[in-house]
Amino acid sequence: MASRKKSLGANPLGSKGRDHGLREVLQGRPQPSPEQRPRRAAVVLSGRGGEAAFEVGVLSGLSESDGFDAEIVTGVSLGALNAAVIAAHDGGLARATAELKSIWIDRLAGDAWTGRNGLYRSRGDLRSFLDPRHLPGAMADMLGDSTYWLKDAWQRGARMVRSSDDMVVRMLWLADLSSILSLEPLAELVKEQIDLGAVRGSKRRLRVATADWVSGRVEISDGTTLDGTAGHDRIVAATARAGVFPSVEIDGRAQVDASAFLASELGPAIEAGATEVHVPVFAASRADDDRPASTVDALDRVLGGLQLARLERELLALGARGEPTPSVHLYRGRLGPASSHGFLDVRRDRIRSLMEHGLKTFTRHDCGEAGCLVERAR
Repeated sequence: MASRKKSLGANPLGSKGRDHGLREVLQGRPQPSPEQRPRRAAVVLSGRGGEAAFEVGVLSGLSESDGFDAEIVTGVSLGALNAAVIAAHDGGLARATAELKSIWIDRLAGDAWTGRNGLYRSRGDLRSFLDPRHLPGAMADMLGDSTYWLKDAWQRGARMVRSSDDMVVRMLWLADLSSILSLEPLAELVKEQIDLGAVRGSKRRLRVATADWVSGRVEISDGTTLDGTAGHDRIVAATARAGVFPSVEIDGRAQVDASAFLASELGPAIEAGATEVHVPVFAASRADDDRPASTVDALDRVLGGLQLARLERELLALGARGEPTPSVHLYRGRLGPASSHGFLDVRRDRIRSLMEHGLKTFTRHDCGEAGCLVERAR
């Protein structure tokens, strides 16, 4: 690509020139010189499930760069939680990232004995009864799960009876992973850890993407509008991958993860005025003979491939413009699966490995190898 060039060093933050905002260019407004243009750095976080821990490692590296802070943070999937924690913190990026890391290790990461974690819960999982500390909660969960399953079975059974499809097709209506997995642990964590008042008054602008499950319309929520239960629900809904987790009702409408519906990965950050965008991107490296082991695995690979393809198209489109564009720095993680369960894998050892890999990826980053879009010469 003619518009890309290799940086002078491994650290992309060493560039002194800054790009003009794309929105102003498109609107035909007079452009200030690079010296007059204030730097507005954004971090785009769109990690899927447990793999979003990779972003924490990249953020650790960014936070150690002299003078760097993110004025804009955007979140999709579990990246929405990462973005919200960073936005809610009133200190520097290093302190905000340290708090985020603590939340991942102490709250999100799974317990090897009972399988309990801070992201999701498997309905009817009897392992919770193995730990006396969780016995009261396990009994309450089991009662609630029974009620949920009865209601869900009635609704699916009625739909099966009314359908005129072939019997095999109708039987497939009964198979739904979202009836088994619950995002209740994440909802509890978000309520406890995210101070929406701090988000609304933050020096960092937060933007969170969700999608209407009926229309497919993407909704970008600004941090200044997040309030009350609906505000917390919006962050949880950003993680509700359709077909895997149940949708989240907000104002009478079902909301889900917007990953499959977004037209642009970078758009929310650029529209907020970013002149410099940093994007952690993780994709597990696989052997040539590695085939999807399940429907969930296949879905994860499809959505992951969709995200990467969308990002590459955006970079090509930005690079083809004749006007100055925001700089885009990619941090590409390629950690091997290592018996990973993909985005549902929140084992503590896996989380630590992803964080370490994110930090190493940042440290070894080179714009030429990563395919970054850096400021074009004037």
